[in-house]
Amino acid sequence: MIVPLVNYNSVTTMVAYALLGIGNAILQVSLNPLLNNVVTDRKLLTSSLTGGQVVKAVSSLVGPQIVLLAVSYFGNGDTGLWYYSFPILGAITLLSGLWLLATPIPHEKKETTTGSSFTDTLSLLKDKKILFLFLGIFFVVGVDVATNFISSKILIARFGLDKPDAGIAPQLHFF
Repeated sequence: MIVPLVNYNSVTTMVAYALLGIGNAILQVSLNPLLNNVVTDRKLLTSSLTGGQVVKAVSSLVGPQIVLLAVSYFGNGDTGLWYYSFPILGAITLLSGLWLLATPIPHEKKETTTGSSFTDTLSLLKDKKILFLFLGIFFVVGVDVATNFISSKILIARFGLDKPDAGIAPQLHFF
């Protein structure tokens, strides 16, 4: 009997998680330039960015509920969780993408200035104010990701909750 070196189910799951993370990062990075092109009144840009972050947080809060709904409605407990969730989440993503394609977005006007190099970008960190702002954002995001990741495990270890009961911790964090 030949034993496979790679468990394809775990590789598929890792690729799926990687794609979800990459998609989330793309959404976060693309929000500012997209809104900069769409919002014409500069006074409304900041509140629009805040609104975009609220939509992202609400989708992070509702995402696990969609997964639970898919499993409770379609699943009978013996099939993997993602088997039922990915088609629903994919359909929501496809509808959102089609909606974005249908939205008229004016293209940025190309300027003839030279771009910044990687060294120029890193040289901005010589300014202590910019360095501290960068480190602040870096550590806040790190705490946010770590809290989301470890909160369920803390509830299980410290308070003796069952896994299903402790699974609500990331949702409470986003709420």
